[in-house]
Amino acid sequence: MKHWFYACRPFLAAAILLLCLPFTPAQAQNPFTDRLPPLSPAVTQRTVRVAIYHNPPLAGISAEGKTEGFFVDLLQYIAEREGWQVRYVFCSFSACLDMARAGQVDLVPVVAYSDERAQTLSFNRETVLNNWGEVYTRKGIKLESLLDLNGRRVATSRGGIYADELKKMIPNLGITIEMVELGSYQAVFEALAQGTADAGVVSHLYGELYAEKYGVSRTPVIILPVSLHYAAPKGANEDLLNAIDRHLVALKADPHSVYYALLDKYLGHLPSRRTPWQHWALIFGGGAVALAGAVSAILYRRRAVQRERALQASRAALEEETTGRAQAEKALQEAEARYRLIFENIVDVLFVLDANLCLQEISPSVRATFGYEPGELIGQGLPKSGLVFSEDLPRLLADAERTFRGEDQPMAIYRFVAKDGSLRYGAVTAAPLILNGQAVACIGSIRDVTERLRAEEEAERIARQMEQARRLESIGLLAGGVAHDFNNMLTAILGHIDLALMDTPEDSPLRANLAEARASGDRAAQLARQLLVFSRSQPIERAVLDVGQVLQDILKMLRRLLGEQIAIRTEVAPGLWPIEGDALQLQQVVMNLAVNARDAMPQGGELTLQLENVTLDEEYARKVPFARPGHFVRLAVTDTGTGMPPEVLEHIFEPFFTTKPKGEGTGLGLSTVYGIVRQHEGWINVYSEVGRGTTFHIYLPALPERAVATRLAVPAEAATGGRGERILVVEDDERVRRFAVTTLEAYGYQVGQAGSIREALALFAQEEGAWGALFTDFILPDGTGLDLLAAIYAKRPGLPVLLTSGWAGQALVGRERGYPFLQKPYGVGDLLKAIQQILSSSQGSRGEAS
Repeated sequence: MKHWFYACRPFLAAAILLLCLPFTPAQAQNPFTDRLPPLSPAVTQRTVRVAIYHNPPLAGISAEGKTEGFFVDLLQYIAEREGWQVRYVFCSFSACLDMARAGQVDLVPVVAYSDERAQTLSFNRETVLNNWGEVYTRKGIKLESLLDLNGRRVATSRGGIYADELKKMIPNLGITIEMVELGSYQAVFEALAQGTADAGVVSHLYGELYAEKYGVSRTPVIILPVSLHYAAPKGANEDLLNAIDRHLVALKADPHSVYYALLDKYLGHLPSRRTPWQHWALIFGGGAVALAGAVSAILYRRRAVQRERALQASRAALEEETTGRAQAEKALQEAEARYRLIFENIVDVLFVLDANLCLQEISPSVRATFGYEPGELIGQGLPKSGLVFSEDLPRLLADAERTFRGEDQPMAIYRFVAKDGSLRYGAVTAAPLILNGQAVACIGSIRDVTERLRAEEEAERIARQMEQARRLESIGLLAGGVAHDFNNMLTAILGHIDLALMDTPEDSPLRANLAEARASGDRAAQLARQLLVFSRSQPIERAVLDVGQVLQDILKMLRRLLGEQIAIRTEVAPGLWPIEGDALQLQQVVMNLAVNARDAMPQGGELTLQLENVTLDEEYARKVPFARPGHFVRLAVTDTGTGMPPEVLEHIFEPFFTTKPKGEGTGLGLSTVYGIVRQHEGWINVYSEVGRGTTFHIYLPALPERAVATRLAVPAEAATGGRGERILVVEDDERVRRFAVTTLEAYGYQVGQAGSIREALALFAQEEGAWGALFTDFILPDGTGLDLLAAIYAKRPGLPVLLTSGWAGQALVGRERGYPFLQKPYGVGDLLKAIQQILSSSQGSRGEAS
């Protein structure tokens, strides 16, 4: 429209004068051109070198070889009015910028402004167009965000602002892409079409026009809204840039200008506003048309002002929208980056299931937890993935269905199968993802709790062992007390049987009955001794021993005991450390375990006895009751028998517990073993499984620096009677005291008796200490035998003494003080022999002193 307006200016002037309209020259001034710098004569008649790169529809070369495009035609329009001679130089975009920076060209069209580029280039002030970058993909690839570019080949225009921005964004997103830099947007689309790139970044305008031609797909991912300008060498050609700005302001203010016509031509955004019939009417219509033209001019000015205001408002709205979109995109990118950072670095395994229970996403932590790569599981249905242990799969699927129904599901533990086939325990929490009131996915996490559960199981096992140990200790105290009282009763029973036998003729029918009663008493005494061993109250004869030799000494007996159906195999490690202990009791341990093994192998089998040195550390000691760090000799007794279930293992060391039929066992074999081992300051572990046999591990403290001592057997002396020696018997149990007094008197001793310390001291004082020996129980109603000795020794030092008790632990106390000890129950021979020994020792001491 502006063309015919300029052509008809003479007619309009005449019409205005004739009509005498109140319209002054000041009112005809353009409000936009008033802001522009004045036209400089220096710009006329000059050659302008323009570097142009292929970027249709803004700039480029047509198929016929013609230079064209929105920026090219606009510049040509301005050049014609400024008197410039334009000479084009064709180059790639990056080469064009380099030529401008080097001053080899005067202008470069279609350059996006950035603060970085403004350091080396000058730009015209007025924005020519706004644009932004968009990401396109080849067919078959779907992108929802920049994060989906991870691991892909991305084509960009070399030196382009969108490529530069993408390079800056990549490190912050935590992804890796392979950049393919090409010479133009056309080359980017060609790379996508040929499959040499997965995605490409081009300007919005280029993509709008050519995406369909190359068969590429636009994605919702945009990059950096920009304003497009003409650029010149830094600090040079300001006159050219000022002239361009002056024309741009005027052209953009006129909705009928060539600026909008070129937009229609190249971008198709604005409809054509040419009206040919008005043009011909103005030429041939004369004054009437001139009058109409004048009126049109007035109306135009008003419309121009309105248009400019509308444009300014639209520009502000566009800038606000662009800024808002950029901020939203940035916020989205930051949120996605944070999500991706959490998703890819969290220790727990995060997963997303669709409504068909198909794994849509799974975090990289699945690699460390279960050994799978995420790609091996994504896209697979959970039932067929093999990740969930088959026995737990029905329960997990039922819980997943409840989750999709929106029901609250507490954390649950399932077993998972790692890639190496091992089982792992995972604590799973999940929740539905609700969209439009419907659960479309299930989002959850798996926390590996395998080690925690194993630690809890181990702690529970240790707690059970400790509880069992405490129970055994309690039972041991009870057993020791029972044995003590039992021994007192047996002493009286066996003693009086012995006395009865002494008074019964050999041919008396009562003698056989008394002998049978004596034999039963002996078996009862053996039972009491076993209880004392279990309670660790039976004193042991300690010596430095070679356990290998102790084992060797009973092998022949073991073979006779076990029979030919059971093979015995021994493994004794060389250089076995010595221990301190009682050889007979250790042999009893082996015998009892061998008998148990024989009963567990009724069809025959193999018994293995192993001896080796072991050194234990603090970590092992913390896991096993009674264990401690140090050097030990370990005896392992293994059979190939039927084994024991867990409920039996918990009770095997308890007295009187037996799995044998009634009447076939006392249940004291293993409790005796337990007591002997604990009395040797060791401990015992048992491992058994039904159908796979049993192994006992016995740990005995070793003495690596000690040598085994040679022990000589001393034959016992025959018991004889006394010759009137005076013996003071102190015993609170009347039946035992009566037996002891009767026996000693029958064998020629003079005997005094008391039931307490008070009575004994009174009798001692009454006889003025004229006693040859003291025979006293360890436990008395008003004190101990040691208390009695202290009071007597204050008046008569060196009096021969013999201590006795049914609680053998007190024997250790007496022996530590240097006093002889007689264990209850005892018979006539035991008592006479012990009294004879203390009297003989006393006489020998006096003889040496004389």
